[in-house]
Amino acid sequence: MMRIAAVALVGAAVSCGPAGPTHAPMAEPGLERRIAPGALRGIAQPATETHAWLGIPYAKPPIGELRWRAPRPPDPWSGMRSAARSGHACAQLGGFQGPPLEDAAIGPARTRGFGQPVGSEDCLTLNVWRPASAEPLPVVVFIHGGSNIAGYAGDPLYDGAELARRTRTVVVSINYRLGVFGWFLHPALRTGDALDDSGNLGLLDIIQALRFVRTEIAAFGGLADQVTVMGQSAGAVNALSLMVSPLTEGLFTRVIALSGALQSKPRADRDGYAQRVFDALLARTGAREASLDDAWRRGFLRGQDTATLVRAAAGISGSGWGTADGTVLPLDVDAAIAAGRLRDVPLIVGFTRDEGTFFVPDAFAVSEAERVQAMDAFDPDHPGALGLADLVKPAYRSADAFRARAAQMTEVIHGFVLGTLQRLGPRLAQVHAMRFDWARQVEPWRTLLGASHAMELPFVFHNFGRHYFSCAFGSANAAGRESLSRRITDSLAAFVRTGDPDTPSLGAPWRPWRPSAPEVFVWDADRD
Repeated sequence: MMRIAAVALVGAAVSCGPAGPTHAPMAEPGLERRIAPGALRGIAQPATETHAWLGIPYAKPPIGELRWRAPRPPDPWSGMRSAARSGHACAQLGGFQGPPLEDAAIGPARTRGFGQPVGSEDCLTLNVWRPASAEPLPVVVFIHGGSNIAGYAGDPLYDGAELARRTRTVVVSINYRLGVFGWFLHPALRTGDALDDSGNLGLLDIIQALRFVRTEIAAFGGLADQVTVMGQSAGAVNALSLMVSPLTEGLFTRVIALSGALQSKPRADRDGYAQRVFDALLARTGAREASLDDAWRRGFLRGQDTATLVRAAAGISGSGWGTADGTVLPLDVDAAIAAGRLRDVPLIVGFTRDEGTFFVPDAFAVSEAERVQAMDAFDPDHPGALGLADLVKPAYRSADAFRARAAQMTEVIHGFVLGTLQRLGPRLAQVHAMRFDWARQVEPWRTLLGASHAMELPFVFHNFGRHYFSCAFGSANAAGRESLSRRITDSLAAFVRTGDPDTPSLGAPWRPWRPSAPEVFVWDADRD
């Protein structure tokens, strides 16, 4: 039986409304940094007492001949490069986890991009935040989620300023190639290079970003020998993959994996995905493949524009996690683990109580865009009459019915996450497990979200302003969530420095997870 140690956390009330203030950055000459590719000028963020350098290229743009190739080191630039804005999101089909059209700010019109290609293939950039101080600090590198087909480092949910300030760390967020650009290998594209031919280009992007951090983070006051990789959802899948990749020695010292599992697919699945995408492209373009050779197929694939590739690959499963190719990931991951071929670094594995509420689109009577519009427009301090009946199908219009439907998916995700603990836990010296239970929203979001997948992220980043979960945060629940977020970031600060997240401020001990004593620490607040 897994033992769960619960702790309820509260604190002093603060003023924090649903939309939050927007802090305009201002440039300062003292924010200039020089790294190997060239000079950068960052921005000061006085409201958080932090500095930021945004949109830094960590690899060549993967365009032209570098499409579907392993990442290469970035090109040098001359002069002073502005680092005042995040880079383009990687190309994807627009949705709630993706960027607005043309990388615009989050706002009422953002759903115009849903179902349309958004982002760019020229996207391999990272963002850096740190406290406005001079001392060297540990580093946290965040890998966003989105099923490896969506998401972007510039999402306001992932703004690293508060996390950097509260944990006294250098925070880095990265873009990496998604979907058909990051996890695709058609036989006609093979070059004979094991990295190019791996089908793991998104994972190789992450590894390249970590190499960039190792060599360049000192310019931003980061300690290259104290790097914690933190990923959520697909980002956690990728973070855990880094632990078994033979290419990652010396690149990180800790891992935090939130709502993800150690997963890989066989090469046959990679090849099947490639063929399905290729067939979809033929159908979309009206081209004919009969009696054509690989040279034609290669030219056909490379001749497609970004939008055509995004549309053709939409809805085709197969890019959710990496391929066991024998170079980037072991051919047999479990055999590699059993043989001790993994990074034995301190690990936190986390999950949320109500993971499944995020994954039941079949229960809704409205489209994804309509649901997001309702969330964006909702004011938790003046909730109005919006109810379950306005959003879900008749069969799910009671809270119990909706929760029962969501619980089916929750059970599946919990099984994946706990299975990862059982696979890795006995092989690692230090493992901790946590569950996030906070569900203090007003209705209908207490039912429709609860402690949903990704709900811990606003607490980790201490970002309660305008983003996908804004509907959850009003003045009534400010006291509890502010205190909970403070203790979470206190614990993260301890972990990135020592490998142990237990701190006196938690109010209860957070003991390591062991096969003989599989304890899970629970995050919650005892009142709104």
